[in-house]
Amino acid sequence: MICAIDIGNSALKGALFDDNELGETFRISLEQGPSDVAAALLDRIRASDVSRLGVSSVVPEASRAIGKACAAVHVPVFVLTHNSVLPFELRYETPETMGVDRIAAAAGAWYRFALADDRPVVVVDAGTAITVDVVEGGAFLGGPILPGPELLRRAARSGTAQLPVVDLEWPRRAISRSTREAVATGIMYSLVDGVRGLLDRVAEELEEKPHIVATGGWGKLLSDKIDIIGLYDPDLVVRGVAHLLSINPE
Repeated sequence: MICAIDIGNSALKGALFDDNELGETFRISLEQGPSDVAAALLDRIRASDVSRLGVSSVVPEASRAIGKACAAVHVPVFVLTHNSVLPFELRYETPETMGVDRIAAAAGAWYRFALADDRPVVVVDAGTAITVDVVEGGAFLGGPILPGPELLRRAARSGTAQLPVVDLEWPRRAISRSTREAVATGIMYSLVDGVRGLLDRVAEELEEKPHIVATGGWGKLLSDKIDIIGLYDPDLVVRGVAHLLSINPE
């Protein structure tokens, strides 16, 4: 049994894999301190007889605490970096500045479609920020980043004197009848229409029609509203980590 985890800014998302088959998934809030997060993860590792752990992290303090805890119980840890063995070439010009979750999500999507055909793969990871990344011709090329709905909501509230805090729900109509409704409508339509527009522009630069996969907290909404997104996979990042764990030696 192996365990793959994705440490984001607010939570640790993890999954257990047996022979590359996804099993139990779990989530641990990062509101706790790094040592408490590591202890909670270690309890799951012990209970599931995990032999190796793969980590994608954008929170160095949490990944260091987890590495230390796993070392104490002799569970080898693979921490994904841009220097790891990858199934594709990195052609991103500044890989050291890139969140490794983008690499993991791209790897998860690449493995999903690699045996089907050689068409490009586009990954939309829709969380706090929205990333759109492309793998084409055996190379990770990168892609655009835009703010997610939560960032837009904070910006609308903090950058103005009178705009209210709003609930992020899909609007009933485009012509809003109140200020609260107007802000929410603008945020939600800018999410869907902005991502759709970016996907159209990305596709124009590719030689073939791509496979498009969505993941992340807003990925299901985007998949429902954008017809060119062919697949929604909430576990894409941890699937990618698990695959990368298998090709990186201990």
